[in-house]
Amino acid sequence: MKYSYFLLLLNVSLIFSQQSAVLPQVMSPSPSPSALAKFVDQPVSPYTGIPSIQIPIWEIKLNDFTLPVELKYHSGGIKVQETVSNVGLGWALNAGGVITRAVKGKCPDDYGKSGKFHDENSEYPKIGRFWTGKYDVLKNINLESPDDTYVENQFGQIIRNHPAMSYSFAGDNDSEPDVFYYSFGNKSGKFVFDINGNNQSVELIPYEDIRVSHTLDINGEIIAFTITDEDGTQYFFEDVERIKEGQYSEDEMYGLQMTSSEYNSSWYLSKIKTRNKQEVNFEYVNEQFYLWQQTGQANTKIRSSPPRDFDSPKEFVMNPSWSYSVTESSSVKRISKITTNNEIIEFNAVTRSDVSTLTGLTNPQKAISSIVVNNKFSQLIKKYELGFGYFVSPQAGVITPDPSDFYRLKLNYVKEYYTTSKNKTYSFGYNNIALPNKRSPRQDFLGYFNNNQEPEYSNVGAGSPTRMIPQIYVYPSLIGNYKYQLNPLCYTYAFTDHYIEPGANRNANPVFAQAAILTSVIYPTGGRAEYTYESNEFLYGGCLQTGGGLRVNNIKTFEKGNSTTPLTSKNYSYLGSDGKSSGVVTAMPVFNNILAQGVFKHLSSISQSKLGTTNGSHVGYKRVTEYVSGLGKTVYEYSAPGMIEDNEDVEYGLYKPTAIRWLGLPFKAGDGNIPFYEKLKSYYVQNHLFPNNFPFPQNPDYDWNRGKLEKPVNLTT
Repeated sequence: MKYSYFLLLLNVSLIFSQQSAVLPQVMSPSPSPSALAKFVDQPVSPYTGIPSIQIPIWEIKLNDFTLPVELKYHSGGIKVQETVSNVGLGWALNAGGVITRAVKGKCPDDYGKSGKFHDENSEYPKIGRFWTGKYDVLKNINLESPDDTYVENQFGQIIRNHPAMSYSFAGDNDSEPDVFYYSFGNKSGKFVFDINGNNQSVELIPYEDIRVSHTLDINGEIIAFTITDEDGTQYFFEDVERIKEGQYSEDEMYGLQMTSSEYNSSWYLSKIKTRNKQEVNFEYVNEQFYLWQQTGQANTKIRSSPPRDFDSPKEFVMNPSWSYSVTESSSVKRISKITTNNEIIEFNAVTRSDVSTLTGLTNPQKAISSIVVNNKFSQLIKKYELGFGYFVSPQAGVITPDPSDFYRLKLNYVKEYYTTSKNKTYSFGYNNIALPNKRSPRQDFLGYFNNNQEPEYSNVGAGSPTRMIPQIYVYPSLIGNYKYQLNPLCYTYAFTDHYIEPGANRNANPVFAQAAILTSVIYPTGGRAEYTYESNEFLYGGCLQTGGGLRVNNIKTFEKGNSTTPLTSKNYSYLGSDGKSSGVVTAMPVFNNILAQGVFKHLSSISQSKLGTTNGSHVGYKRVTEYVSGLGKTVYEYSAPGMIEDNEDVEYGLYKPTAIRWLGLPFKAGDGNIPFYEKLKSYYVQNHLFPNNFPFPQNPDYDWNRGKLEKPVNLTT
């Protein structure tokens, strides 16, 4: 694989524009496709510490084709602002399929071809990657040349030939590919689009023997996908879910600023045509959706007196800011019927109390209350009843404009009926620690509950703009991002210049991170399974770090519901052969960065660098040992290349971190900014502030080769 380079084009206005910016969140789909995407991006595996928990409902069988209908639970942890699907918190209904996307960059890939989507509130037109006409130009630059002058000339030529290219450098012409997640039947994965002129082609991650095609409407938006698998079966995704998302930010200097996007976010499976020409058809109903989420808070600090160097705590706050998002849709899909030549499966629904109706919604999202399977003559085969309650958050001292902030749908049981006199029931138990309200600031670095006792939401906008900016331990004599630690160092620091950047406690709490997580399943036979969890752990800078959700610690099964003697017991260890944690991460969150030669420091409540994930998890494990009582152990060893602190891949030589290039291109001869630019470059280089500083270039994504068994499973009895 070639080296990947990021070219840093700096100018003064670009630097100072970051002072009030709160970085926007990745735009995500509505709750039900989000729940399925969680399984795609974070698969069940010892590598991520996620066990397999599923409830089979039905299986469609057509000659040589089968399609499962099932409920699946994801036990990686519940985030405070996590949206809830129509079958309960943490659960997803796998019944058909969906392609959904996470928008990366300023706007969707297929945004703005006709020009009608240009944001009137933006200085530059907002256009997606499909239609900027610049992707090929950027892609064809020889970035491997060691000659900075040559690379500068390449960019200079681009700007002369393409005057609007500055829109891309400013970020308003999209240059970052959206990630599309697909899930149907027993297949799941993700893909991005490559651009060649006005043509787009799908790149699968990882490669799979399927073919993906897409259809555009007259406005250049994606309105359908067709996937053909290896045996010729075709899957048509033609039922479109469209959302409107507004990003709002407010600060003392610029006031309220707003950008909005409206785009197709998910494409649901409408029809399957098998290679034998048999069909499975899917029907959906439209529902309304409204979601308010706080997305970030930030401060900019400035040195109050010389020397202007942020290796000292003497500074004052300038221009606090905060941001939030509003997502709306009137076409959120809920499955209502599946029809084949053999059966008709109907999905019935009831109203629920955990969805917002703030804007006067008349058809808000419902919960799926029963699944009825009839034969083609409309005779009952099976019926499943889903029993719900709610996870209720404490309300004392909390005032929010939305009563639904205190409720999350809770799946208590699934009851299977064969006849009116015979039924079977699956019952579920959960950790009894109550989650806080959905607007609560009591979150760890990654959004999981930590009960940090920060003041709760008080119905006054975003409240104090410092409420979620974390406490940082600063060690000025360390290099690079090791200067800024989320926890105290685990070893003796040899200098006396360290100090604490005040802020909220955003550390993970291993106890409260387990709030509302599934802990037991009682099966129709009377047997049960019990799950215990612990927080993820990993090494960074030689110190053990805790956080990033949950991993399974123990699974016990019991023959009967009241039995206290387990039938089986499995314990999991995530230590390497050296006795230390084998946990690794792709990146660490960065909540502060230095701007303008140490004069300004930007502090944020959300990570200013893009964290990345490994198999969807924040943490992956190179070595996992499963101990089965009375039987021995199984050792799994997994690949995890290109993680943080990996400077190179010794074994294959494929993985290289992003290189930083400094170009003086934005400045002209005689420009007074040149001395400033040189000083800034010198300051950044001398203090090892890259890559984890503005503009936070990402390392190449090697996740296609992570989480794979490196060695045969080692069995010991």
